[in-house]
Amino acid sequence: GTPVGVLISTVTIGGPAYEAGLKVDDIILQVEGKQVSAFTDLTDVIKSRKEGDTISLRIWRGGEEMDVTVTIGDMNQINQYEREVLQQGNE
Repeated sequence: GTPVGVLISTVTIGGPAYEAGLKVDDIILQVEGKQVSAFTDLTDVIKSRKEGDTISLRIWRGGEEMDVTVTIGDMNQINQYEREVLQQGNE
C-alpha cells in the first residue's frame, strides 16, 4: 500500500525542495530519522533550524525509499507555504 507520510503537492521552482530534487507526489516518510505523518511534523523541525541549515529527509518515490538533504530556505516563504497548504486542507 501507500506509505504513511507527507505528500508533496507543489514544488516551487528555485526553492529548497526543488534544489534538493524533490518532486510533486513524493511522500516524505521521515525527517531527521523521525517518522512524519502530518505537514506540521515537518514544519516543526524546519522552524527549529535556521536558514542555511540542512535537514535529512527519507522520501518514497515510485515504490522506492531514498534519502534527500534539503537546505533550509527563507522562513517567510516556508510560513507562506504552510498557510497555503493548511488552507487547502480546510476547504
